[in-house]
Amino acid sequence: MDVVRLTRSVPDGLLTLYDAAVLEHVGDAQFELLGAAPEWFAGYFATEDEGRVGLALSSAFLTMFLEDAAQHWANGEGRLLSGPWTEAGADGQAFTLEASAIKADDRELLLIAPPSLNLDAVQQLLQGARDEHLARERERKDVEQREVLLHCIVHDLSNPLSGLKGSLQLLAEDDLVQPDGAELLAIAMRQVERMQTEIRAVLDAFQAEVAKQLPSAGEDAPPDASADSHTVAAALAPAAQLAGLELVVDAPNEPLLIVGDKGKFQRVLFNLVGNALRYAPAGTEVRIAVQEKDGQVEIAVEDEGPGVPPKRVETLFKRFGKGPEGQTGLGLYFCRITAEHWGGRVGYATREGGGARFWVRLPRRG
Repeated sequence: MDVVRLTRSVPDGLLTLYDAAVLEHVGDAQFELLGAAPEWFAGYFATEDEGRVGLALSSAFLTMFLEDAAQHWANGEGRLLSGPWTEAGADGQAFTLEASAIKADDRELLLIAPPSLNLDAVQQLLQGARDEHLARERERKDVEQREVLLHCIVHDLSNPLSGLKGSLQLLAEDDLVQPDGAELLAIAMRQVERMQTEIRAVLDAFQAEVAKQLPSAGEDAPPDASADSHTVAAALAPAAQLAGLELVVDAPNEPLLIVGDKGKFQRVLFNLVGNALRYAPAGTEVRIAVQEKDGQVEIAVEDEGPGVPPKRVETLFKRFGKGPEGQTGLGLYFCRITAEHWGGRVGYATREGGGARFWVRLPRRG
């Protein structure tokens, strides 16, 4: 038990006013009591011999605080507060106290007193702070979800627009339009390009931080990994043809139903296949491979492009992560949070023989 020697170095009237005990650390976990002891002191700390008081450091809270206080006295300045705690004293009566460690004129002081605010006031302040924090969190999430929604809308417009532009270009290049329709085709091409320019302007302006989107799960018609892969491939076939690429789907003939939402699953595929078409060199193949593995369905998109530099792999699926050529966006981030919300995963690996292999694994629907 640590020993305190009674001395009188602090005005008793001041200590009585604040109902405080002031102790000076004199080394080896021993303290001197400066000034008069408040009434509660004797009940909290055991009295030994005449003129001596032992600190009941069996108090777990005070023992832990003194460890922090020792570090504060050695390195810090100012005041270190313990915060209020309630514990039974030597006489069995419960006290609510608060300790302060102070370094002043090279003296290591410990002040112990009832809290300056009563517990009800402290609890009200804490509850008010919690309520304000929750309100701010709700507001932040509302703003972030609106930002994610805006970005997803832009992506949903971009994908079919790219397919439309590819189809129009094929019509023009293959002379499939009668001469009197050439002008209408040119008008359509200009309007598509104008829309793409406006969409790019929105994306350029949309660079706010985005947090977790909460995608819904489970439409009436669940995703079919095999059929939806063919659907996405058919939609992007004109873009692949214009880029001189062969777009191949390697999937089972039977349905492979998976957990999720059909529309969002197709958006995931559009993002992955669209990236592959962007980076694959002409004359090569982009493959969508679908297979079942241990109760899950893996959909992999492979290309023979440059792959992803190692230093960028870790940030691929993060918000505004950078792709192979440094572009930023939310496409791969959307893929990750969508798959994880459905109990799945996404990942990247270097394709055997060179190139990129992006995959998503989702639970098979029972």
